[in-house]
Amino acid sequence: MKSTFLFFFLFFLVFKGFSQISHSDKRKLHQIVGKDFIELTPQKSYPYTYLEKDFKVDLSTCTLGDTAGVSFHNEHLLWHDLISFYGKEEIFKLAKPTYVTVEDYLTFQSYVRDSIAREKIYFSDTILHVHGCGQEQRISDEEAIKWLIYDSLSYYKSEKECAKPDISDRALCHALFSLNWDKKLDYHSWKIIPLVNDLYIRLPERFYRFKDFDDRKFKYHYTDVGIYPYKLNKDSIIQFYPFQKMNKKACFVDRSKLIVDQYITILIDQYSWASKSEIERDEYSVLGHLYTKLYPQTAIIGINNPLAKAYCHWKQELIQKEIDRKKLPYYVRLTLPTSVDKKLINEFEQMFVIPAKEYTKQWQITNNQYNEFIEITRDSILRELLLKTINTYDEVRPLLNYQEMYFDEEEKEYAEFNPLEIELGRSMFPLNYKTKLSSLNNKNQLLIDSIKNTQSYLRPMFEFEYIDSKQKALTGNFISIDDSESLYLEGTGKDLDLSDTNIFGQTTNIRSWEHYLSNHVNVRLEVTLLYELKKTHPDSLIQGITYEQAIAFYYWKYPIHKAGQGDDWQKFVLPTKEQFEAVQRGEQVVVPEKKVAYPTPLFRYVVHVYHR
Repeated sequence: MKSTFLFFFLFFLVFKGFSQISHSDKRKLHQIVGKDFIELTPQKSYPYTYLEKDFKVDLSTCTLGDTAGVSFHNEHLLWHDLISFYGKEEIFKLAKPTYVTVEDYLTFQSYVRDSIAREKIYFSDTILHVHGCGQEQRISDEEAIKWLIYDSLSYYKSEKECAKPDISDRALCHALFSLNWDKKLDYHSWKIIPLVNDLYIRLPERFYRFKDFDDRKFKYHYTDVGIYPYKLNKDSIIQFYPFQKMNKKACFVDRSKLIVDQYITILIDQYSWASKSEIERDEYSVLGHLYTKLYPQTAIIGINNPLAKAYCHWKQELIQKEIDRKKLPYYVRLTLPTSVDKKLINEFEQMFVIPAKEYTKQWQITNNQYNEFIEITRDSILRELLLKTINTYDEVRPLLNYQEMYFDEEEKEYAEFNPLEIELGRSMFPLNYKTKLSSLNNKNQLLIDSIKNTQSYLRPMFEFEYIDSKQKALTGNFISIDDSESLYLEGTGKDLDLSDTNIFGQTTNIRSWEHYLSNHVNVRLEVTLLYELKKTHPDSLIQGITYEQAIAFYYWKYPIHKAGQGDDWQKFVLPTKEQFEAVQRGEQVVVPEKKVAYPTPLFRYVVHVYHR
């Protein structure tokens, strides 16, 4: 009896020692994860119950009636996560005290984009044509294999046979070897451009011809590993999604492990700020345009629950690699916090501060400023009309800032630009304002004089383009149309379904625009007065212009598409009609400081540590 008791006592001590983690290892994990992370008490299981009565349900925008996630005090919480399947007790738990930032998430997005680009380059056997130059190039097997960490040593082809990987078998090599991130990826390389060109927004959909990446095409694929159902606790996810609903996407490595594939389009709804907008280019609209560009260290917005989980998995992989590199006997899981975790970290809702701003001087327009605006508008019109009238290479050359060789995105080949294809040239290249019109030959000077007498020049129309930021926001409720199973956002046309559904029927909840062009707005406004502009008192406030003419001036003066890192975002805010009229009357216009809730839930993560 005594020996039996001793045996169980020693077994208890050994098991207890095994289940604990040393202070030394805790310090090492803090160094890897982050020294500012908060230690929380480890838990045995994670039931899908919530203590608060007022948590918010995030209804799916893709499947009517489905729940894509939950949040409390505007923060994403643990939901539909396989951690309940995990089967092991965690021995250490760390929580991120601050929210994941814009910079953090953009780093993740860049990783996904670059991974896709590298795979496209590696698998490409496209022959690159250079039109009219007799050149053809392709990515050879020898060049392609450099995009992988290729090991020329033999691998086991079967139990009895070894073989050297054949670099021409690209699918096999990709399965055997990981991507080589030391290989530089230059998106501007003439050889790379054709291979990754379909990662960009199509030419007709571009805003001011900027060739931006189309993040609707960036999909992160990862696998969640869980424990086979018979080992589940009764409070697990199985209550919500019975296993008989599983389809062929389920993959069982053995009788104890379940692997679930997840495919997440990592699209940021950066225009979600604009859901609060009343007019285009108010403070919320401008934040929609510039928040992710000018606030890298602030919390990321426009991320739903599945996207937050995808980020957690990517971060988990980075942390695990560092743990393995330091040969620590642990593995980690990263999840969103539970409502209990949130209370222990920080349960208060975060607010965004819009600073107070005196807009009086910014919105004032003097006679001299408006006259300069008109003259520049006339100069642009004059150059445009000249381009449409002249018909020789030498005449076009000084007026259009073009490249002699360009990549033809429709034909997917390099071509020599014909300067006389004016319409094509203006769709791709800007006017060359460095050329002084006074330097043109006499023939063109006569043409210039004749254009200056036309109504197009005397009463110029200022043309500008803007994105309807409120319409571009992805927030909204979807309803069913007719008898179709497809769901659409009422009245807006957000009909591109980017979601994916896993074996539990959970949707990634992503819908976007099928065509970005549908929220681009082109405007033409007459910007001159019916009488000649008075040039006396050039610094006096202009009188007699309409609110629409003032808006045209502001779009010229404060071009939001040219905003840079050092800009104050509030300088791109435009006045309402009432505010403009107040400035015209000489009144002071001050907008007080506002503390507003972020437009979408934010997220942090928790690191769960287990023994191997």
